[in-house]
Amino acid sequence: MTWSRQQQGIAFSILAPLLYTLRSMAIKSAPPIKTEQIVFLRFVFDFLILVPFFFTARKKLSSQRLPLYFMRALCVVLCAWCSVYGITHLLLVDALLLENTMGLFIPVILWIWHRQKISLASWLILFLGFSSLFFILKPKLNILHVAGFASLATGLLSAISTVAINTLSKTESPSTMFFYFNIFTGSIAVALCAYSWDGFPVLSISPTFWLPLLMNSLCGLLFQFTIIRAYSLISPHIVGSFAYFGILFSALFGYVLWNEPLDSIQIFGGMILIGSGLLIILENKRSTISEKL
Repeated sequence: MTWSRQQQGIAFSILAPLLYTLRSMAIKSAPPIKTEQIVFLRFVFDFLILVPFFFTARKKLSSQRLPLYFMRALCVVLCAWCSVYGITHLLLVDALLLENTMGLFIPVILWIWHRQKISLASWLILFLGFSSLFFILKPKLNILHVAGFASLATGLLSAISTVAINTLSKTESPSTMFFYFNIFTGSIAVALCAYSWDGFPVLSISPTFWLPLLMNSLCGLLFQFTIIRAYSLISPHIVGSFAYFGILFSALFGYVLWNEPLDSIQIFGGMILIGSGLLIILENKRSTISEKL
């Protein structure tokens, strides 16, 4: 059986938030070191993992879109810093709730950047999807502080970054995007971390020290690959609507691993979430047909 482009895009769109949730769990389990050091070590591991792939594909990595790569890399580094800060200072569900406002920011970014019109029905479906998160998580409302705004900024920066991915994917290969992403993000991370660096933490040979840091990098890389593939296959606001599945995954992992209960209200919210993801696909298909007519 051969999957269509839309089916592949949907599969990658669901896999991406799963990997993002695993990355967030790794950050939550990371040793007590500074946010800047967690961000820096993430990109160090990224580079070490990808060096062999870059070496074998070095002749295919030329690009004429370096300014856009740099802008996306800056957004990603700031996004990583805000995400780590929010996750380490908030409950995981609260942090991911605010980060998943990305789906609401994407249509605004598309309108500003590409002047792409979003139908009223799409706006209503996106709002419905966002509202369902409150049924799933029922988060506390005492999140309006610096960490809360950091997680909210993660959603905005993620939206800018993902629209940039969609723009780059039209002319660039995944390996080229991976290469310049890591070169620029690593350089920016070093520059930003040097500003507040006050010494390296005491190193430990314990797996519990290094495993969360390695998993932060590995899950982050796999997330980047899946999200790049998703945006190269289907429309950005469809991919963005499936980002809400990260909240559903975090609730399920909490139930299975930490015995955090799921009640009927949360299950109802999950049904709304999945339904809104399917509705946005149908609305996008209807809008595409209307434009062709």
